[in-house]
Amino acid sequence: MRHALSPQQALDRLRRTGRTVCGVAKELGVKPWIVRDVLSGKLKGNWGDAHRVAVVLGIKHGVVVAADVPLSEALKAADRSIRPDHGTTASPSPRLNKQAA
Repeated sequence: MRHALSPQQALDRLRRTGRTVCGVAKELGVKPWIVRDVLSGKLKGNWGDAHRVAVVLGIKHGVVVAADVPLSEALKAADRSIRPDHGTTASPSPRLNKQAA
């Protein structure tokens, strides 16, 4: 498993691919300020849209589930993503939001 990127490394990756903060926000369906604050380190990505942005950009390990997935299934997906031998995330569940893949 790869290490999580720093916010600066994630920003550098976006620049190398020619992506803008506004473009990423539009693709993920979030406000541009959320992407900007995650990339600046102001938001840690613990909850909601900031979590989704941080996971998709590789700043943190985690799972992103579709909004219509019941909490019980979302928690099961999170549990399945943990490898018992190392405590790190594994391959995503097929029920995950396609944006995180």
